[in-house]
Amino acid sequence: MNVAGRDSGAIEFDAAELTTFDVAEDGSVARIGVKDASGRCASLTLPVECLSALLMTLPQMVKVALQCRHDDPSVRLVYPLGGYSVETARGSDQVILTLATPDGFEVAFALTAGHRRELIDAFQDDAWRALGRVQ
Repeated sequence: MNVAGRDSGAIEFDAAELTTFDVAEDGSVARIGVKDASGRCASLTLPVECLSALLMTLPQMVKVALQCRHDDPSVRLVYPLGGYSVETARGSDQVILTLATPDGFEVAFALTAGHRRELIDAFQDDAWRALGRVQ
């Protein structure tokens, strides 16, 4: 982390654990609770638009952190698949593929017909063996 690049006017809080989260009744904001190593608590309240941006940023942050920690550019965070569902997207020719971990984390993707064909082809017979391998 480039400590010199920190905003000198920013409030610093080194969280050691996530504690809670709350969502406003209207869904407009969410609050994330954290605790530092000495037990002091703090919270961060974000509008839903920021939560969406955070969700898109976190995987890259974790990937970079793990690669730095292990000095290995191929390292990534991988979860076991606990289940999946496929459903039609209302008013669209796309389908929604939801992948879930055993502990309940889910991520959903909108798939076009082309994506579906590519996935089917990739897993048919031994075609998956030709997929890119982690170096």
